[in-house]
Amino acid sequence: MRDGRAEGTLLRAGFAVLAGLVLADRAIALATPPAVPPALLERLLDRAATTAPGTYTVSERSLDPAPEAIPLVVQADAYRGPGSAATVAVLLGGEVPPESDVRLRIVAVPGGQAAAPRVVGDATARGQTGRLRLVREFPLASGEYEIQAVAGRRGTGEAVTAALARLPLAVPDVWSGPLAVTPIVLGAAVAAMPRAAEARPFVFGPHLLAPAASDAFARAGELHVAFRVFNWRTEGDGAQADARPDLTVDYAFYEQTGDRLTFFNRMKPQALNAATLGPGFDARTGVVSAGVSVPLEMFPYGRFQMKVRVTDNRSRQAAARQVRFRVSP
Repeated sequence: MRDGRAEGTLLRAGFAVLAGLVLADRAIALATPPAVPPALLERLLDRAATTAPGTYTVSERSLDPAPEAIPLVVQADAYRGPGSAATVAVLLGGEVPPESDVRLRIVAVPGGQAAAPRVVGDATARGQTGRLRLVREFPLASGEYEIQAVAGRRGTGEAVTAALARLPLAVPDVWSGPLAVTPIVLGAAVAAMPRAAEARPFVFGPHLLAPAASDAFARAGELHVAFRVFNWRTEGDGAQADARPDLTVDYAFYEQTGDRLTFFNRMKPQALNAATLGPGFDARTGVVSAGVSVPLEMFPYGRFQMKVRVTDNRSRQAAARQVRFRVSP
């Protein structure tokens, strides 16, 4: 494995982020009547909290496992938004059958047993056959959420074949409070930006990450990951203050066998500080981007979890994230 450089070892690949929805790199006409009865996709979404991710045959009277799977993956990126909120960009990816209708929503996880789940974000779109890349941005306060998404097409009779994907989402306070690390984004490719970009989805410092539309990565290729860190402690006061971070990032990999995770390997710790961030780093933005590109030829085929732990060497605070991926032929 090779180390990622500070600010991310993060190509401008074939995806676009619009002020709305993107599907297979084409804007979606949201006014288009759905080919799938909305009530059936809604029925699956309404049961998302108690239904395992997978592909189902949905009718008005039944919900059964479908013989043919539609693989979906959900990813999220977070950065500073207006006010005290975060902007969260959600990507739904997968290989979809013809005339697929898509529903995506974000549900606030209730803080107590008596509280009811609350939908705080919702999006609808339609796409043609092929690779799905649906991106939507939501302003969210810090807290616990779940992203729920379905993609469906008409089946036999009045039934619908629909895939369900879910992703727990912990949105940190990216403006103040303890050390905060955003969700890890899996990338299919990465490229240098021609100039410094304003805060927007999947732009990490001077790099643009093409978020992966699948959690499977070829053993002959690389895994690219990126995330952001906020709320590190500065050193000194007044004019003598050093606002640049002094962070250490640890990357560890675990192999999944059944329900067990077994340690597989780790990378050399990554330093994010005045010596490694470079002259282009602007501490006034309050964010440092980090990431690595990991060659996969030494990984066996199978499922893995990557755990990232960020330590602020000044405050001694630490924050961690994890993400799952598959190594395939």
